Amino acid sequence: KLVDEQKSLHTSIEDYNKILKEKQVRLNIIKNDLIELNKKYGDERKTEIKMVEYYDVKEIKNIDLVKKETTIVIFTKNQYIKRISLEEYQAQRRGGRGKRGMTVREEDFITDLFVCTTHDTILIFTSKGRVYSIRCFSIPLQKRTARGKPIINFIPLQSGENISAMIPINNFNTNEMLIMTTKNGIIKKTPLKLFSKFRSTGVRAQRIRADDALISVKRLSNELQDIFIATKLGYAVRFDESELRELGRTSMGVKGAELRENDEVIDSLLVNNDEIILTLTQNGYGQRTYVKEYRKTGRSAKGVKNITLNKVKNDEVIAIKIAKHMDLLVGTEQGQVIRVPVDSIRITHRKAKGVRVIKLYEKDFVVAIGKCEQET
Repeated sequence: KLVDEQKSLHTSIEDYNKILKEKQVRLNIIKNDLIELNKKYGDERKTEIKMVEYYDVKEIKNIDLVKKETTIVIFTKNQYIKRISLEEYQAQRRGGRGKRGMTVREEDFITDLFVCTTHDTILIFTSKGRVYSIRCFSIPLQKRTARGKPIINFIPLQSGENISAMIPINNFNTNEMLIMTTKNGIIKKTPLKLFSKFRSTGVRAQRIRADDALISVKRLSNELQDIFIATKLGYAVRFDESELRELGRTSMGVKGAELRENDEVIDSLLVNNDEIILTLTQNGYGQRTYVKEYRKTGRSAKGVKNITLNKVKNDEVIAIKIAKHMDLLVGTEQGQVIRVPVDSIRITHRKAKGVRVIKLYEKDFVVAIGKCEQET
């Protein structure tokens, strides 16, 4: 048997060497193979090649390949941004310590977090009044404890330019407006559609004085709403949206609030009379108050009391939100994040001191809040 196998191998070797040496032998093998393929697959074509006009072909964009889903975007003081799944957080009772939202260095802390979809365009406004644009899905999805990516990987920030607001947009073709407010109380109203096209270096959103900074940008719907401006020392100014006339992108705006000494604007909201304002302080206290408790003062007023702060502990208002039936995400300087049902925060008079929303570690304080759908 072994002798026969050896003879067979020698014969095969001779045949292969002949194929390698003689071109005509190789051509005959190819010819015979093609004849066999033609016999086996030589039936009529079962598909049709058709020429179509260019406009019949839909261009496939990157966003067409991305699944639309809800996500959380987090941004830090040292200009790091990250995107995480909403499923990373489970609702907890008010007063808990929360889960770590991301790994941050000792000198860094969370400054903004919000909920949007992967298909949204994120408008990024800066302290100098410029605005940049990125797609949400372009931010890599990471684990809850990941540090994130530097924002300069996504937009070309200028020297001395800081991020002041991020607005997720899913449709620019509307009659909506953007309400922009500065630290010194200057405010303006500009059509959203003016921000649909961008240069790689960004465009001007508002003209800002050297001693001022853009700190708040909100979307104004087609409904008539009031402007609500809150300050860090616990005061609020409320006036009709109609007191603001429409201005272009490069204009400065008008005075929205007359500030007291050492006070500054921390945020602005668009409110209706039957809504509830959620106010949160840097020491972790918060309260909900009906908008109707704040009388309309008119534009450029000093405003009324919004919350009673603990002056001994130098407490300040850090954020305000419209308190709907949602969960509240609270972020601290040391990177803690807690998810609390908004309904668990007591509704009080606007001059109240509030209740403890998050139990802080020593030397920690609240720096940002966001909202997401309630867990079922």
